[in-house]
Amino acid sequence: MFSGISISFSGGVSDGVPSGASGGVSGSIPGSLSGGYAVGTFANSSPYLFNLQHVITAMTGVLISPSRGLFFFSPVLLFCLPAIYLFLVLFLVRKTGDDEKLLFALFTSSAILMASYFFYVGWWGGYSYEPRLLTDALPGLVFLLNYFLGAVDNSCAAIRRTWRMQLVLSTFTLATVLSLVVQAAGVYGHQVGADWNVIPLDIDRTPTRIFRLQDNLIQRHLNSLWGRFRIEPMLINNAVYAHNLAGTFSEVSICRKRNIFAASPSWQTRLDIVEVQAPVTNTGRSAWYGYQFALPSGEARVRLKLIDSSGNIAQEDRLYIAGMILPGETVTAKATVSFSVDPGKYRLVLDFVSEGIAEFPPQGRTEQSVLDTELLITEKE
Repeated sequence: MFSGISISFSGGVSDGVPSGASGGVSGSIPGSLSGGYAVGTFANSSPYLFNLQHVITAMTGVLISPSRGLFFFSPVLLFCLPAIYLFLVLFLVRKTGDDEKLLFALFTSSAILMASYFFYVGWWGGYSYEPRLLTDALPGLVFLLNYFLGAVDNSCAAIRRTWRMQLVLSTFTLATVLSLVVQAAGVYGHQVGADWNVIPLDIDRTPTRIFRLQDNLIQRHLNSLWGRFRIEPMLINNAVYAHNLAGTFSEVSICRKRNIFAASPSWQTRLDIVEVQAPVTNTGRSAWYGYQFALPSGEARVRLKLIDSSGNIAQEDRLYIAGMILPGETVTAKATVSFSVDPGKYRLVLDFVSEGIAEFPPQGRTEQSVLDTELLITEKE
């Protein structure tokens, strides 16, 4: 691409390969050119929305959001912005050779692909780590970084020694290291408890979570690595910690489409995906570790059980608790729950568990530590 020097940027490997490995590919339907999503998920509606507000939301989501943004997961790609300028000057003004023509075609196709997802209904890509839908656009972006590095390499030695250029190169190096760290967190930080896409709420039902800086996807995976080596060993096989776990309920509510169906002690709801909420209080002497710690063992949760008329457990789910709850503190446990049982009358029972360690309180269940109420489930509208 440059006369006299050809630079191979290792960031293409460090960023592109993990992205492709974790991104995966969409399912497809044999005999169909429209892909699995268009035939399945969007069989009865268009997978695209030509709406300005949607385009702005999707564009900011796939580029700069904390839990799906391309530049958040790969900050080194920010240097593609000056690289694009350098490349276009070289391509349009100097009229270079076949390599630039090929790269221009690759860059154009990547830009069109990225722009198409600004109109896509499911622009966040479902359950994934990073913006997996943009994986196919990465080669065009990574190759462009060569033009930034080439411009630095072709500058005179006096310019390279200036503090401004040293700052640029230091920033580039830092961005490369951060990109590697983020990708490593995605590879090694995923485990039971770290599934940000469904804990505490399903991302496909509440995609606004993607824009929250607090408890973002990268942070959850980094917490998972920290918790595995620092917190979990303190909780496992710790009889004193388990013995001092205790909690109480006050009520429970079921919500759908921002409307509260009813509250305890009994209510009726239809088969549907709903949000269940229950205020809980830590009445023991041990702290509770919530879902942000991403612990495979030791996370405090509320267990939800539907018990049929024969006394059998028809369905079991979990409500998730946020943060570290110290003794005496109250928090709302919540989760997205899909009732997948037959219509009928059930007992809805809530109690406490420290996953992989114990049910609690260990010294015996009381009326306050177990919430037991009736639930009548009817057909979905």
